[in-house]
Amino acid sequence: MPTVHVLMYLQAQNIDLDFYDTHFAPGAYLRTHAEHARRGW
Repeated sequence: MPTVHVLMYLQAQNIDLDFYDTHFAPGAYLRTHAEHARRGW
């Protein structure tokens, strides 16, 4: 076993902006999230 063992992973997903708009106050997500959703990526 190496002295340092690091397991790295990344999980990416789109957030449900309608959910946040319904249940949270404005500003619950970043402007970049809204722009990303608008572009349809």
